[in-house]
Amino acid sequence: MAGSGEGVVGKNKKKAKSNGTSTGSANGTAPAGTHDEAAGGDDAAAPRDEQRPTLQRRREKLQSRMRALEAAQQQVSRLEQDLDDTARTAREQESALAAATARVARLEQALLAVDRRRAELQSALEEVRSDVARARERAAAAERKYDGAVLAELVRREKAVDLALHTP
Repeated sequence: MAGSGEGVVGKNKKKAKSNGTSTGSANGTAPAGTHDEAAGGDDAAAPRDEQRPTLQRRREKLQSRMRALEAAQQQVSRLEQDLDDTARTAREQESALAAATARVARLEQALLAVDRRRAELQSALEEVRSDVARARERAAAAERKYDGAVLAELVRREKAVDLALHTP
């Protein structure tokens, strides 16, 4: 398979040489150890792809691909780590949310209990105020009766004194 592609590349390189242009590597950059003619490179000092041995070109391609593989594996590792971190963070946040939800439920129950207690206290307060009003009325009635009794006693004493003084 590499042989069939190599023939096409070889033909293109020959055309490029006859046109005076450089094809570079497959990714559009000049391979290591070569210079671009436009940059003022020396043809005699810089070996072309077709001048380098096939084994060297394949070694360089293998090394390049191995570096790319290693970089891709590192990126996979980073992404897996990020994914694990994200999953851990999500679990922690779900746990915190569950705790907060439970706390909200407890606080709502506490609010309901406080509302019930407030209603009980208001009812008790109304009863006590009613009892106080009745007690005031009874105390006022008792005071009126006492006042009447004191006046009756005073009148009786004064009457007895007056009769004793004026009786012959």
